[in-house]
Order: sequence, then C-alpha cells, then structure tokens
Amino acid sequence: MSDPFNPTRRVEVQHPEMIAFLERAVLGYGRSVEAAAYILAYIKERHPVNATLKREIDRLLQT
Repeated sequence: MSDPFNPTRRVEVQHPEMIAFLERAVLGYGRSVEAAAYILAYIKERHPVNATLKREIDRLLQT
C-alpha cells in the first residue's frame, strides 16, 4: 500500500506557481481574516466579483 501522504500529491509540488498565493492564503485559524482578505483581492484581480457578495465579505472582514 502506498503512503497516503505522498509529498508528490501536495499542491505546491503539482503547481509551484501557486506557492506565493498559498503562503498568503493558507494562514491557519488565527489569521483567517487576513487570509480571506488576501483571497478576495486575489480573485478580484483575476475575475469579476458579484458586488453584493464582495460587499458582504468586506463587511464580515470588518467585524
């Protein structure tokens, strides 16, 4: 049986171009707000974001 935690399956191995994103987007529970703000900014740079959804996320980020 193979190792279920085989390092070749890790996203950063399969997609090294995502390392910079992952370093700022996967910060752990204690930094979820910071990570969510970064993820939203990342998405906004690449795709249109529904205004209502963005407004609600921004509101939640302020609480």
